[in-house]
Amino acid sequence: MTNSNAVLLDCTFRDGGYYTNWNFDEDLVNNYYSAVVEADVDIMEAGYISVAASDCGRFKVANIAEFNFLPIIPGKSWAAMIDSKSIICLENWCEVITNILKKTCQAGYRNYSDCQQI
Repeated sequence: MTNSNAVLLDCTFRDGGYYTNWNFDEDLVNNYYSAVVEADVDIMEAGYISVAASDCGRFKVANIAEFNFLPIIPGKSWAAMIDSKSIICLENWCEVITNILKKTCQAGYRNYSDCQQI
């Protein structure tokens, strides 16, 4: 955003996925890419990283690498949310979260945890 410290994040794919099972029409996806550039959105939230990603569309994945279809848009960033409710009930939840964050860092993505301490 110009002349501001504010950062604009759009969560259309993650939040909208609740209604579409994370499936979106290809025309809508392509129009979205154009719209975020025009609207000066800084960060687009791609969707969820979840252990419960089976039978979902491509915007809810089990591994960050599955978001490899996302285009590089100059000046924009992609984000994803870890679906902790699908993980926290697991007996080895700490190991699962640590593994997701390690893979995220190894793939070159930033996250809100300190990758160096994992």
